[in-house]
Amino acid sequence: MAPWYTSEPVSTAALIILKLVAHRVQMVASMLDIIIGYACSFVEVHAFGLLLQISEEMDDLMESKIAQEEKQLALLNTLRPLLFFANPLGWLVFQNYSNSFQAQIDAHTAVLAHFRSLWEVKITTVTHVTDGDTIYVDAYEESVRIEGVDCPEIWHEQKGGDPADPKWEPGNAAKDFTTEQLLGKEVILKARLKRDDYGRIIAKVYLEEHKNFANEIVLNGHGKFIFWSFA
Repeated sequence: MAPWYTSEPVSTAALIILKLVAHRVQMVASMLDIIIGYACSFVEVHAFGLLLQISEEMDDLMESKIAQEEKQLALLNTLRPLLFFANPLGWLVFQNYSNSFQAQIDAHTAVLAHFRSLWEVKITTVTHVTDGDTIYVDAYEESVRIEGVDCPEIWHEQKGGDPADPKWEPGNAAKDFTTEQLLGKEVILKARLKRDDYGRIIAKVYLEEHKNFANEIVLNGHGKFIFWSFA
């Protein structure tokens, strides 16, 4: 580390000023880093629930929209024959509009069917908890990885080290939370038909309708939100 003084008074003053400026910049950078960290945590915890809510309600919104569109189309088809006698030209325009409306319904139905084909929904019971984000249920013989969340690791024999090491405490706390909330309870499991890059079953877990358990993990500080990659 360079000395804070020199044999020249001017150089010494300049060096002190530069060091003070550098220290000030370092303090500002540290403060910004802390602020950004808190901001990211706030957004992750609060935006995650909103993101899940939007995701969960997409199908319901689409389904209700299709039902509403079908009622409107039925009404149009009821009125269309009356226009044939009252206004033939209007009847042709009306028919084109009706056909376009049907095409829109078909498109929405196809999109909904596509998204539903990606999932397998089961009502099942949690039989074992491996860690905060991995469980076993009676619907599958292999473990199920909870989608959308990543929890701290817990100690395993193959990892070595001391199981009492404090570094495993966050993972143990996450496992305890999941165990308390899910073990022995009936859940709604929405499993992806496509496995992840590691060949695992990835599923959304609900304690009740629209209550995604991944969000509960994040809100209680036992995990963080992640995006999944599928082969």
